[in-house]
Amino acid sequence: MPTATKSNTTHVEAIPVRHILRVACLALAIAFTPYIVGCAGAAAAPESVSDAYVGPPMRVEKDPMGHIVVIESPTGGWLATLDGVYEGFQRRDAYISLQRPNPLGFHSQALVEQRVATFVPNSMPLRVYARVIDFSVRPDTATPFRLLKTESE
Repeated sequence: MPTATKSNTTHVEAIPVRHILRVACLALAIAFTPYIVGCAGAAAAPESVSDAYVGPPMRVEKDPMGHIVVIESPTGGWLATLDGVYEGFQRRDAYISLQRPNPLGFHSQALVEQRVATFVPNSMPLRVYARVIDFSVRPDTATPFRLLKTESE
């Protein structure tokens, strides 16, 4: 008859799932930190040329909310778009696209004032770059921007 013997096995406690998840999340965060930080760099400003801006008159005004770019379009139908505000050395640079009206449409023959908020504080100097693109051209085209000369320059 076989006799019962005492087993020499040791008991291993199970690790709670929450500890495994905590360690896995920490390991993933450490592993991907260089990729996340590398992607957080400032975006490059759009292409600009040294020629002066030629197009509908623009001026920069100060508002309690920050700098406002005022555009006096010669007719209705012009589309003003703030393409971005980029950080420069002790200033901000605003890039604005003006798209001509659809030539097939009827537009009022009156000056139209458009106001574009830049959200740049009044205490921060602002340079404005602008471009005029045709109605048929996509706004993300490579048409370069030109510096708008203001009275302060």
